[in-house]
Amino acid sequence: MNLEQIDAMLADLRARSGRIGDDLLELTQAITYQRLVGEGGWPKVALAGATEVRVAPALVTLSDLWELSALLNQVLARATALRNSVSWLLPSHKTLDEIEQLLCGPSIELPPDRRGLAAPTARSLIPGELLEVMARSFRLAREAVLAVDAAWDRLLPALANFEDETAAIQGLADALKEPAPAELAEARRKILSLREAVEHDPLAAVARGEEIASLLKAARARLDDLARDRDRAGAMVAEARQLLDSLEEAHRRARQAHADREAKVQADAPAVFPRPLDDGQVAALGPWLEKLDASVREGKWKPALVGLARWTAIVRQYLADEEATREANDAPLRARRDLRGLLDALKAKARSNSRAEDIELDALAQEAWRLLHSRPTPLAEARRLVAEYQARLL
Repeated sequence: MNLEQIDAMLADLRARSGRIGDDLLELTQAITYQRLVGEGGWPKVALAGATEVRVAPALVTLSDLWELSALLNQVLARATALRNSVSWLLPSHKTLDEIEQLLCGPSIELPPDRRGLAAPTARSLIPGELLEVMARSFRLAREAVLAVDAAWDRLLPALANFEDETAAIQGLADALKEPAPAELAEARRKILSLREAVEHDPLAAVARGEEIASLLKAARARLDDLARDRDRAGAMVAEARQLLDSLEEAHRRARQAHADREAKVQADAPAVFPRPLDDGQVAALGPWLEKLDASVREGKWKPALVGLARWTAIVRQYLADEEATREANDAPLRARRDLRGLLDALKAKARSNSRAEDIELDALAQEAWRLLHSRPTPLAEARRLVAEYQARLL
């Protein structure tokens, strides 16, 4: 090797060694690393389980890398000192060969307990090979430490969130006057176990955290369903009050239509007309609804929901019956009004056709008018007279 090649190789090896040294320093100054090894005022974490299997060797590797870095730097320092002793004008070939042997030969002897980082049979390495081994070993060790860091970053806030959610779910159960769901008790047990695992086996604890999240989600969903039922009970009471108002109005109109039909129209077959509900049937619905409302307000919304469903079904049927009653009783009244309108139109036509002076036709119109304005109107006879008047007029 000539001096230029030696200088280039020294620069490259120093740069690579410096990067590894910087990375080592940065990682070992991280709080997670210091907690794992008990530095920086942190008590050393007693690792267990999957975390111990993965991280304990990584911590040993990081410690070994410092020692290997020192061995490498010693070789580079010797090579640098020899390089500085070489004259550009009259370089010593012996010195150049010695430098080349340091930089390109297996000049770094591995301690027996550090040989596992390289090939099992390797006793010494050239600087470039050692740097590759160190870089690869550092990446694996850093990944293990960062995995713990990520687990702690995820699990420590998650624990706080789990406990907040546990309290919130318990509060919801208390508000609903319901026993806590079984999932909540299981989640609490797992949270206690997780708190211990987070410290000593965070890598395995991640999966436990997911289990707890699923349990709390199930407990929350169960109570949310009950809360919706409770809220639905309150909404049903409000809807029931509106429905009762509608029924009372429909009952009033059905009674009015029934009374008007009986007073104003003598229908063809009175027996076919339905009667409105008894006043007592409608009046009894109010106190029943008030009892259901009181049950909801007292927290007895589960039985109240059953009662409200029954109450609502009855009232809807009553409402349909009253509307049908009004419609049936109003039909003859509409028929009477229609006959009055038709008779007025026919009389106007008679006048326009100069038939108003027809004595028989006029007598027929007057009789029809009298029946249509009498109480009760014999509807069949009035309909017959109007039809006859129309037939004669046309």
